[in-house]
Amino acid sequence: MFGVNVTSGIQYGSNVNGNGNPVALNLDVYRPTGAGLPTGLPAIVLMHGGYYVEGNKQDMSVLADGFAQRGYVAVAINYRKLGLLPPPPGQSLELIPERYPAWFPGQLVQWGVTAEQYIDTIAAATGDLAMAVNWLAANSAAYNVDPSKIVAGGYSAGAISSLLLGANAVDGASADIAAVVSMAGGLFGWESFISPGDPAVFVVHGTADTVVPFSEVAFLESAYATAGVPFASHIITGVDHGLLDSDLLDHQPFFEFLNQQLNVPEPSSLALASLGVGIGVLSLRGKRRVAALD
Repeated sequence: MFGVNVTSGIQYGSNVNGNGNPVALNLDVYRPTGAGLPTGLPAIVLMHGGYYVEGNKQDMSVLADGFAQRGYVAVAINYRKLGLLPPPPGQSLELIPERYPAWFPGQLVQWGVTAEQYIDTIAAATGDLAMAVNWLAANSAAYNVDPSKIVAGGYSAGAISSLLLGANAVDGASADIAAVVSMAGGLFGWESFISPGDPAVFVVHGTADTVVPFSEVAFLESAYATAGVPFASHIITGVDHGLLDSDLLDHQPFFEFLNQQLNVPEPSSLALASLGVGIGVLSLRGKRRVAALD
């Protein structure tokens, strides 16, 4: 267990909104502190959920703090959401209507947007995630980060964008990442972008999830197996879309998988720190589920 130092509100870039005006994009950095930290730490860039409509980087604070306690530099980001952006030029995603979840068409009507506009939102937000990863890589020396060991991860919408970034599925949105962490995410038919050499993927998903249907996991597993990409999952029986932060942080096989993919030496201070972590993390949040549909 390490101490954690948080620096909030750092601007990692900007992008234009629907009026053509620049929007400042900010992030918070959670850095481990204490004895035993090596030079060149692994890092994770975390993207919150919220349908690409709502939410804030603060939603990732417990996860970011938990990763920092384990020796990772964790970055929680804000990004552009629905209604705040123009269609990105040349985006490569196409509609796969047969893979839409049941709630999606009616929700589009409530939001007053077309499916195409929503797909554009996903593509632009994924571009912001790529910008944040590239910002961290460019500033790696200042934060004691090994730029070859940066992970992209998130929950729901953030997980979808992390998977898209790992598969290099959005034109103009590219970054060198070592692994992807998906909490309740999916690719909804965009598995065709997955190819050999893509970063390793770890998935956490509940079997009762209908927001990002649990069936998405089988599509992911099959596509990554075909491409020969390392893939592992933590499936939680009976749980819906409301995953707990502890569903990831307290799952020791996840850190074993991630350390292996990032080539973190064993035994290491990072691996040793990850052995007895549950009480500290749960004291921050408790045994409660995040609100479904976020």
